[in-house]
Amino acid sequence: MSPPPGPAEDDATPAPSEVRPRGFPAFPARKGGRVRGRGGWARAWSRALEQAVVDPQSPARGRTMARTGRIGPITVSAGRIAARVHDGEDGWHRTVLALRVLADEEWERLWEEAAGRPALLAAMTAEPSSAGPPDELLAAAQACGVPLLPDPREPEPEPECDCGAPEFCCAHAAGLGYQMAWLLDEEPELLLVVRGREPARARSELRNAVLRAALAEARRPPGTGGGPPAGARPGAGEAAPAPAGPARRRPARPLPPLPPLPPLPPLPDDAGAAEDEDDPHALLVARAAERARALLTRALGLH
Repeated sequence: MSPPPGPAEDDATPAPSEVRPRGFPAFPARKGGRVRGRGGWARAWSRALEQAVVDPQSPARGRTMARTGRIGPITVSAGRIAARVHDGEDGWHRTVLALRVLADEEWERLWEEAAGRPALLAAMTAEPSSAGPPDELLAAAQACGVPLLPDPREPEPEPECDCGAPEFCCAHAAGLGYQMAWLLDEEPELLLVVRGREPARARSELRNAVLRAALAEARRPPGTGGGPPAGARPGAGEAAPAPAGPARRRPARPLPPLPPLPPLPPLPDDAGAAEDEDDPHALLVARAAERARALLTRALGLH
């Protein structure tokens, strides 16, 4: 087998996106291990991929290709996972596993669901770590009907492979899908990337969803129902009951009346103004003082 080529280039012109493509070196051949991945995101991805495949032989052949190092460097971008796959005498095939980029409305729905899950909220809004998003994000996506994983019920784009296989997801695309599961073991946030969101933007949008929920809760009139803001402990925001018996605070005594206002300062005499007639700045100051005194007199009701 010839050395694997560089990252697969996409012939199609991608739609404008803020997502930065990620490139990964080819996986070497491996013996044993879990082909479907180890973590929750990887295993869920592999199960969803196998449910979407039409040809029952494709997953088994794909696992063999993934294990034996027949897949070249992988490029993950918004809506596309691309690589070249070697298939014996047929040589290298350009293969693209495509997923639908989620709409902004779907992301908003997902963040609103996540904002009501305190553990997920704490993990997602913390500083970025190698652990990535928690597995509970997949449960939140399923609860609100947002397809983070491949879903056979969703109109996903057809995988692209120049092998000419007529059925959905050939063995080359299946092998690429299993190696995507291996990448998810290392970087679970790649699932956000392939669905069209940078992880940093995802965290920012989630924080905004929490803020909107808190503002909506603050605007709600008392006694109209509704739970506490996302992440709030039970009883937060409720008024404490007034103490009874001797502990009740006595009413405060009325404050004494304010002292009367001091008299207004007199206007500068005409003699001083006459001496400064040649100074335009002094004349402006005198007129401003006179105007200020008149306004203050009117405001205090002394006229």
